[in-house]
Amino acid sequence: MTVRRIIAFLAAVFLPLLFSACASSEPELEPVTLQLNWSHEAEFVGYYVAKDMGFYEEQGLDVTVVEGGSGKPARLTVLDGSADFAISSFAEQQQFLEDDQPVVAVGSVFQIPPLAGC
Repeated sequence: MTVRRIIAFLAAVFLPLLFSACASSEPELEPVTLQLNWSHEAEFVGYYVAKDMGFYEEQGLDVTVVEGGSGKPARLTVLDGSADFAISSFAEQQQFLEDDQPVVAVGSVFQIPPLAGC
């Protein structure tokens, strides 16, 4: 093998690796919208803290938290495609199931339902 062939081989192997190492090492984040079921207030602090501390980014997500409120049902924003996730009550989720809506409950924030007596 000639010196030129060795250099060409090494260049073919290592130059792409060099360029990929020089490329942005930041992974592309997936944009996600979280629709709150009410105005920005203390009950949603966990979502904001997670965003500020970079927990969503660590999972590859660029989360936008959207304020809800009267006349803006969060659950419907998922169905119309304007949000990926929404804060919903158990009763709202139950209504979705009864209406055969294509939604999935991802998690429960409360260990004990807030309307249940202690």
